[in-house]
Amino acid sequence: MKGKLLSAKGQISFVFIALLLMGIGLNSCKEEEMNEVSGFVIGYPELETLDNVEVQLDVKKATQGSYATSWENLGTTTTDSDGKFDFSFENIRAYEYRLIISRENYRTKTILFEPKDYVSTYDFQETMIKDASLEITIRNMIFPMNPSDEIRIRVSDYPVECTDCSGSDFITLYGAIDTVLTYMVAGDDEVLIEYTIDKDGSEYFRSTQYMHPNQTNTKTIHF
Repeated sequence: MKGKLLSAKGQISFVFIALLLMGIGLNSCKEEEMNEVSGFVIGYPELETLDNVEVQLDVKKATQGSYATSWENLGTTTTDSDGKFDFSFENIRAYEYRLIISRENYRTKTILFEPKDYVSTYDFQETMIKDASLEITIRNMIFPMNPSDEIRIRVSDYPVECTDCSGSDFITLYGAIDTVLTYMVAGDDEVLIEYTIDKDGSEYFRSTQYMHPNQTNTKTIHF
């Protein structure tokens, strides 16, 4: 009788330990099924980490036989004093993710990325550019004016971090000109302005101009 009782107690202990191990195993699986999206944000041109940056994570979900056409928000956070952010969420059927990072006086940045797997870890290092623009007023107002008068102009020398700065190809204008060209540029930085004027001869001009952040910078060219 005593042996049977001990045997029953042993069975109970065995069942308890088995359930405990199963619980630990389930928790481990659950942790492994968590997606992690993290990273940090720095500012240009100082290249120092930025705190208080709002970071929003969205998803387009994949359902059986179709894909969602609209974004669903998974969460919003702000970077800490070291410029870091982190999202953690359970496994999800997604076909596209989106990070939107924004901060006052900086240009908002959007990062699209595809899921690597059902459950994955993603790490980002993003640079934010101070907001600024450049307006160049061009007027061909000096007599005599000719339809063959020409100006070729471009703005370039953007930092590689400025992924949404305006293109740096030459623009050509002819004849009677009175227009304004607008460029998106990096604030607190210099740009290179080059232009060639063909009017009774050809002249080439080249100069750099500092872009004051958080304002519209201007330049005027008369020829």
